[in-house]
Amino acid sequence: RRPHDGSLIAVCGADPLNLVGTLLPGSKVPALSGNRLVYRNGLPAAVEIAGKQQVLLELDQQEAGLVREKLIRH
Repeated sequence: RRPHDGSLIAVCGADPLNLVGTLLPGSKVPALSGNRLVYRNGLPAAVEIAGKQQVLLELDQQEAGLVREKLIRH
């Protein structure tokens, strides 16, 4: 409900906000602490499952770099 500002939110795969594949489109991300998700404007932008990263949105090179950085930052 808030305006889209491009903010990136990273969550652990075991977090209750892991809604990919259940309420949100995409393949389900297993609820394991080693998995991570990054949301951009409320949509899943990237996931890391078993150490493999996947960007889910079409982003320019700079935005994709920011998403990947947020994905690996612990």
